[in-house]
Amino acid sequence: MALLVMNNPQVREVLEAGSVVDALAHAGHAVHLVLLDHFMPGVTGIHGIRSLRRAFPDAIVAIVSGSTSGQDMALAREHGADGFIAKTTLANEIHIALSALLRGQRWFPDEMCAAEPATDVQTVLTAKQVEVLALLAEGLSNRAIGKRMAVSENTVRSHVSAVLSHMGVNSRAEATVVARRQGLIL
Repeated sequence: MALLVMNNPQVREVLEAGSVVDALAHAGHAVHLVLLDHFMPGVTGIHGIRSLRRAFPDAIVAIVSGSTSGQDMALAREHGADGFIAKTTLANEIHIALSALLRGQRWFPDEMCAAEPATDVQTVLTAKQVEVLALLAEGLSNRAIGKRMAVSENTVRSHVSAVLSHMGVNSRAEATVVARRQGLIL
C-alpha cells in the first residue's frame, strides 16, 4: 500500500507508523491523508480515528482493511472515517480512491455499502457457537476447543464456519473483534 501511495502524483511525502501511538508522534507535521490499518497493533484502526482527528484536524482519515465486511465499513463511518479501502482492491482502484480522498471526497465502495446492516450476533448464534467463539477468543486451536467441549474437531470446524458466516466476517480474529464490540464475549 505504501508503494501505491508514494507513486500517486498528488503525494509528496509519506510518513509511516506502526501504531496509532507512533502516528501521534508525527503530530507536528502537516498531514493531509492518514491511511489507518483496521487491525493494527494496540488500539485498533477504527478506534484510533478520533485520536488522529484530534492530532491532525485537517487530515483525511481512511481505513485500510483486510476485511470486506459491510459491518466493518459501517463502523468506520460511525467513527468518522472519510473512506474505507479493502486490501483486496486492485491497484488502479486504490489510485482512484486515493485521488478522490485527496480531493476531499468520501470513499466507500458501492458493493460494501450495499451489504446488509449488521445483525445482533447474539440473536443468531446458538449457545454452542457462542461457546466456540469464546474459546476462539482465547486463541485455542480447533483441536483444543474440541477437547474442552468434548466434541470432534470436525464439529468445531462446523461451528467455526457457522459463526464466521452468521457474523459476516472472514477470520477468527474478526469474529473475536466483533463479538467483543457487541459485548458477546469479554
